[in-house]
Amino acid sequence: MLVNLNAIIRDLSSKTNIFTVLKESIVNSIQAHATKIDILLQLYSSNPDLWGNQQVFSISVFDNGDGFTTENIKSFSTYKSDYKIKAGCKGVGRITYLKVFEKVEITSFNASEDNVRVSLNFTPDFTQDSFKKENAKRDKWWTTQLFFEKPSQQNDLDISIVRDEIYYHLLPLLFLNKEKDIEINFYVHEAEDLEDLHKLRKVENLETVKRLKKSTIKTKDLPYLSNKTFKISCLNIPFTLSYYFEDNENYSDEIKAFYCAHSRTVMPFSEFIKINPIKNVIMIFLLESHILNEYVNDERNNFDIDEKQPDLETQLSWGDINKKLENILDEIINCHFPKIKEEKAALLEKVSEEYPYLVEFLDTKDVIGGIFTEDSLIEKAEKKYSKRKLEFRKTLREGKGIAEKNFKKAQKFASLELTQYIEFRDHILCQFSNFLQPNTLEKEIHNLFIQKKCTAGKSSPLALKENNLWILDDNLMSYTYLQSERNIKSFLLNVNSASLSVEENNKRLLSRPDIALYFDSEERKRAVLIEFKSPVADYKNTGVAQLMYYAETLKQWGVGEIYLYLIAEIDDAFSKVLCVTNHFTKIFSPEGEYYRNYWSEFNACIQVVSPRTLLENAKLRNSTFMDIIKKDSLRHRSL
Repeated sequence: MLVNLNAIIRDLSSKTNIFTVLKESIVNSIQAHATKIDILLQLYSSNPDLWGNQQVFSISVFDNGDGFTTENIKSFSTYKSDYKIKAGCKGVGRITYLKVFEKVEITSFNASEDNVRVSLNFTPDFTQDSFKKENAKRDKWWTTQLFFEKPSQQNDLDISIVRDEIYYHLLPLLFLNKEKDIEINFYVHEAEDLEDLHKLRKVENLETVKRLKKSTIKTKDLPYLSNKTFKISCLNIPFTLSYYFEDNENYSDEIKAFYCAHSRTVMPFSEFIKINPIKNVIMIFLLESHILNEYVNDERNNFDIDEKQPDLETQLSWGDINKKLENILDEIINCHFPKIKEEKAALLEKVSEEYPYLVEFLDTKDVIGGIFTEDSLIEKAEKKYSKRKLEFRKTLREGKGIAEKNFKKAQKFASLELTQYIEFRDHILCQFSNFLQPNTLEKEIHNLFIQKKCTAGKSSPLALKENNLWILDDNLMSYTYLQSERNIKSFLLNVNSASLSVEENNKRLLSRPDIALYFDSEERKRAVLIEFKSPVADYKNTGVAQLMYYAETLKQWGVGEIYLYLIAEIDDAFSKVLCVTNHFTKIFSPEGEYYRNYWSEFNACIQVVSPRTLLENAKLRNSTFMDIIKKDSLRHRSL
C-alpha cells in the first residue's frame, strides 16, 4: 500500500471509536459470507475506577467466512480499493482499526485452500509483504480472527449498549441477509488478572464459558419491514423508506430512524427531523437511495449534501429531502395510528383558537409521531411565519413582485403582527387578573404597567412589550417623555420647563408620582400623572390629595394642561367620599365604576378607577378585536 497511512489515520473523523471498529469488522465478516460471528470483549484494568468498572483491554472477532483469499489480500493492500465497491465498500474501513488500537493482528485460513494460514501484524508501516503465509492445519471452527489490543481511548462498555449500537447500525444489512440465518454473538469477559485474560483467549468455543456475559443478534429473528418508495426533485430521484412498528410494553417508547448508505445506517433523522415517540411502540425507519450511496463520506458518519444549497448534479439539498420525508413519515404514522391523527386535529383547532395569528402557518404535518404538545406545533408555525415575513421584506427591499400582490401581502402581515400583539395583551391581562388579590403589593401592579425607575423618550422609547399603559388608555402609548418612580424635578427638567433651574430644590419638586408622562405638540403641552394604591389600602383618599398636590406643583412650574389617574379599589365608603366630599361624578364605563372631576384652578382633569374596572374594560376591548381577527383569519388559511 504505497500511501502514508499515518496521514490517513490523522485525517479520519474524531468520531471514530471502538464501535466503528466493531461495525467495520462485522460488516467485513458478513461480506465474506460468514454466518457465525463471535465477538469477545475483554475488560481489565489494574486500577479500576471508584465503581469497580474495568476498561476495554482487547477485542477479538471470529468468523466462519471466506478468509483471506488472494483477491481479499489484494484488496486489503490497496487503499480505497474498489473490489467490493458495489457492496458499498469504501476501501478505508480497516484503517479505522489503527485509529483506535495500537495493536492489530489478523489470522486467517482461506476457506477454499486447506492447510494455509495467513497472518498479519497490521501497523501504519504496512506493505503487501507484511502478510505471512505458512502451512498450518485449521483446527478451529473459525476461518478468520481479528485481534485488537491497546486502545487509544478508554472505554467501559455495557454489553446491551454494544449489542444495540451494532444492531441498529447494521439493521439494513441484517434485513438484506435475513434468509442467510446469520448469528452474531457478543461475549464480555471481565478478567480477574492478566493470566485469566490470556487463558480465556485459548478457549476454542466461548459458548462453553458460562461466566461470560452474552448477547446475540440473529437475522432469522428480525421482523419483516414494509417499504414506501417516493421520488424527489425535478430529476425524480427514487428513495425508499423501510419501516416497522412493534407494540412493546417493555419500552415506554423507542425510535430508530436513519439515513442509510450501502445497507448501513449513517446518520439519524434527528439531525434534521423530530419524530415524537408513541407510548409502548418501537418505530424503525430506514431511508435508502442510490444518491445517499454516492454521497456518503469515507467514515460513513455523514453525507456530502448541503443543508440548503441544491447540488448541481442532483438538484437536491437536505431541505428538499427532508421536506418530502417529513410528509411521508406523517402519512405512514397517521395511517397506522389513526387516533394520533384525530388528536392532532383537535390540537390544531385548540391552538388556532388561542393563537389566531398563526392559523395560516399551523399544520399537523409539522408534528410527526405520537407524544406531542402544542408547544411543538406553535414553535414550527412561528418559524414558518418569521421565514415568510423575512422573505416578503426582502421582496419589498429589492423592489420585486407585483405591486397589487405586495400590497395585499403587506396588509396581511400587518394584520398578523397586530393579532400577535393583541394576543400578547391577553397574556398581560391574565397576569393582571392574578394581581387582583388582597396580598398583592402596590409595586407589583406598578411594574406590570411600567417598570419602576425607568425613563423613556421619543428617541429611546420603551419596547412595545415593556409598556402596558394601554390597559389604562391606548393614547398613553404616544408620549414625548416618560418616567417611573422619579421626582417631579427630574420630570420638569426633562420636558424643558423654562421656569425651573437645576439648582432649585423646593420640597414639592422632590415628590415622586408613580408614573409621569409628557405630551408635547405645537399647540398643547400636557402632562399625565398616574398613582397606584394596593387593593387593601385604607388610605385611598390620600391618593386624591397626592394628585392635587402634584397638579398644583406642575401648574406652579408652567405646565398648562394636566390629566391625573388614581388606580385604587373603590368600595361604598370611598365612593361616598369621592362623590359627596370631593364632588366627583360617576361616568359611564362598560364594566365597573369610573369617577371623574375637574379642578379648574389647575386646569386638571382627574379620574379614579379600580384595577378590576381597568381589567374588565381592557379585556372587553381586546376580545372584541380578537373576535373580528379570528373570523377573518379562519377565512384566509393562506397568503
